[in-house]
Amino acid sequence: MKKKFQSSFIDNKTDLLYTYTSNKYFENFIFQKEYFPYQFDSWKDKINYGVSYKNYFIYPKNSIRGLIKNDNSQTFSSLIFVADAFRDLKSYYKQFARSSKLSNAASIYSNLEAKSALKDLNEEYIKYINILYSVFLEIFTTSFKFKELNSFEIFFKHFIEFTRTLTKYTPFTRSGFLSSNKCDLAVSGLSISLDDSLSFFDPDAKERSYVSDPDFEAFVNNAKRFGFYVDRNIPWRIVADLESPVMKDYYRRYSANSLDELFNKYYFVAHYSDLETNKNILLSFWNKLTEEKKRTNITKDIINCKNVFAESTTLKPITVENFDLIYDINWQLRLQLFLKVLESRVFISQKTFENLYLEVIKINKYYNTNSALDFINDKIFDLKNLEKQKTSDLTSEDHLAKIAANNNRLLQSDLIVF
Repeated sequence: MKKKFQSSFIDNKTDLLYTYTSNKYFENFIFQKEYFPYQFDSWKDKINYGVSYKNYFIYPKNSIRGLIKNDNSQTFSSLIFVADAFRDLKSYYKQFARSSKLSNAASIYSNLEAKSALKDLNEEYIKYINILYSVFLEIFTTSFKFKELNSFEIFFKHFIEFTRTLTKYTPFTRSGFLSSNKCDLAVSGLSISLDDSLSFFDPDAKERSYVSDPDFEAFVNNAKRFGFYVDRNIPWRIVADLESPVMKDYYRRYSANSLDELFNKYYFVAHYSDLETNKNILLSFWNKLTEEKKRTNITKDIINCKNVFAESTTLKPITVENFDLIYDINWQLRLQLFLKVLESRVFISQKTFENLYLEVIKINKYYNTNSALDFINDKIFDLKNLEKQKTSDLTSEDHLAKIAANNNRLLQSDLIVF
């Protein structure tokens, strides 16, 4: 069943082609579905597992969190029903080992211990935004743009330019981050890692340390017994199968008799907090720049003065209260719509954008802000599906060329402006 890698195959483990090819090799020849059918594919099929439900991106509330306790008293956060299932799996495995059912007493499965579990979405997003800010700062301060910074309006113009370029490659909003491959699956609270020493990018180690273990097949089957998948790309990670009758029994203990009840009762909708998050990031970027500006003296010629001297800036931080007075809810909704269109990479004209915006402010006026945010989310979802449908309906290279030309036309001449 298993084949060894050729030496030429591992000449450069940092190469992207190697990463892709070697992991495909592991997937196709080492951890084959016909031998281990109960698998979870976090690489392709289920990258949004546990954070996407009915076209909405969600994340768990603190009220559904519990603790996983190791024998050494080390603890990790998880969803409470996942912690319950893992505790029972661990207890079962101790009995399994004592009854000599394990092939090897030194097996990595002789004592299951968690090494990591739930990661907090806010903490992960803040780390991500800090990286984006460092890129923004480097671009901004090393160009003439920093010298012309004398108002929030000037800053915002360059911020929009930055996000327009940024979102070609990576998301900006928190809901966009949650839906992307930049966000760790662990924010769902449904996964538990049994190892923190191995890398996803090392398929040889995956085989040597896990799949080749004589007790690996028993581990997969026993994980299934307690409602867990085994991640085929990271075989030391197990993931709660929310459709498993066993796992359903675990979350029914907490008054959630269906996935609808579970998600409605114990999860937040990510895009409902995007407005507040967008505002806080804008202010954070601006306020950090004002501090940076204070540390930078700008030499300036003063009219009718022979001397050139340094003049410090008078830029001031902006509070949330002052921001809300200047930029009302409609402005903030427009920013949300603009950012979601950009990071979703849908192609629309300025006219379409303005029509969508009019609908957004009407819904906000006559219903509420969450309904307006739902409308943005649903429209973006529909537009993305339309783009996919156009591509899937192609019958010739000519059609493909026409769509590419149309998208290019929109990007070139009808580029939406804020």
